[in-house]
Amino acid sequence: MTFSNLLRKLEDSSVLCAFIILFANFFVFEKALNNGFVNFDDPAFVIENSMVSEFSVENFKDIFLSLHTANWQPLTWISHSIDRYLFGLDPRGHHFTSIMIHGLNGFLIFLLFELIFKAQAFKGFDIKLVRFIGLFVAIIFSIHPLRIESVVWISERKDLLCAFFVLLTYCSYIKFHLEKTEGENRDWPLSSIVYASLALMAKPMAVTIPMVLLILDIYPLKRSDSLKNFIRLALAKWPFFILSLAIGLITIIGQKKVGALAPIIDFSFHARAINSVHNIFFYIEKTILPANLAPVYPHVDSLSMWDGRFIGTVCFFIGVTLFCWVCWCRGERAWGVAWLYYLIVLAPVVGLIQVGAQAAANRYTYLSTLSLYFLVGGGFFSCRFVFKKKSISFLLIPLVFVTFICLGTSSAKQIEVWKDSETLWRRNIEIYPGKQPETYRLLGEVLRIKKRYR
Repeated sequence: MTFSNLLRKLEDSSVLCAFIILFANFFVFEKALNNGFVNFDDPAFVIENSMVSEFSVENFKDIFLSLHTANWQPLTWISHSIDRYLFGLDPRGHHFTSIMIHGLNGFLIFLLFELIFKAQAFKGFDIKLVRFIGLFVAIIFSIHPLRIESVVWISERKDLLCAFFVLLTYCSYIKFHLEKTEGENRDWPLSSIVYASLALMAKPMAVTIPMVLLILDIYPLKRSDSLKNFIRLALAKWPFFILSLAIGLITIIGQKKVGALAPIIDFSFHARAINSVHNIFFYIEKTILPANLAPVYPHVDSLSMWDGRFIGTVCFFIGVTLFCWVCWCRGERAWGVAWLYYLIVLAPVVGLIQVGAQAAANRYTYLSTLSLYFLVGGGFFSCRFVFKKKSISFLLIPLVFVTFICLGTSSAKQIEVWKDSETLWRRNIEIYPGKQPETYRLLGEVLRIKKRYR
């Protein structure tokens, strides 16, 4: 088979693309199978959690009624329970499950990319080229070092499950409107509300689903052309808003009950606001340059409204917003929608409601930065006006390999950081010495168990 024939098959077959995404994902993450549990939530979530220790009516009752670890996430507990049943406390099985779910998420991103481009229905649409670029987008998302925390940390199974059903919600919603028959009154398919419910049962971060569906109505579905129409579409999504509100309230009550919500006396609203604005740029910066990734990012004591970093972030925010507004007025809505998506999905974890002691977390980028990757893909697709399709394909091929090598190498190093509790906390202390007392305590706990007192 010649190279050109292979390229043609790749462009024609979404099944082959799925295989490539799963293979690339497993190739990078298979080193995680040698990793163990860490003393960072893993004991409470898996090792010492009686709810997931065995299948029983009693345990399933607790799974659906409990606010264990301050969250209502029955689907996550069921997932851990299945792993405990199949693999016991062998961490390899738990890691394998997480890697496979992450691979499926990569494929769903590939499908979502294709559906979004189909929905735009613009002149010059080429499904083969879209699939080829979608493959690139899915791979760089899947193997990016920022994914390591969500995939390799066993306790973050909730991230992967939540993302899986969130992506299914988006895909089913767009597909429904692409295939919707004339005169059909329904605003959304039944499958989307089912997927949204399952996403919320995995992790409360899915509360942003109804707002994202409204964004999709604006672009690429182009269903909202006036304020009146936008309000009508918002009201039609009342089941999604009720679900999100209910889970949001349950989560706040649960977090407050166990003291996970930091009181104002510890973190003032002023400090939270500054940290939140800083995080908007921080996650984009880490996406572009994923260096010095840490399990726990401490709050920056010196950060104030007059700090150069804060002023720079504010200027960046204003500049991007103005750019998106100008493009919006010119009818180019992709930039504004991508920016809105990022801000909305990041909102629950940006830091205004302080959960835990961390200032930021790599896992919060799993869904929130998705629009950034799609913009990169859209940029390559726009090159069809400058280059021929075949030229774009041959330009992308070396870029895919270079990107794969760079991101894969960086991710492999980050996987080693999560090998065990000692390597994890030593790395955090190396990046932020003297900044996070809790990391020293957790490292000391490991050394005490190993009876290494010096």
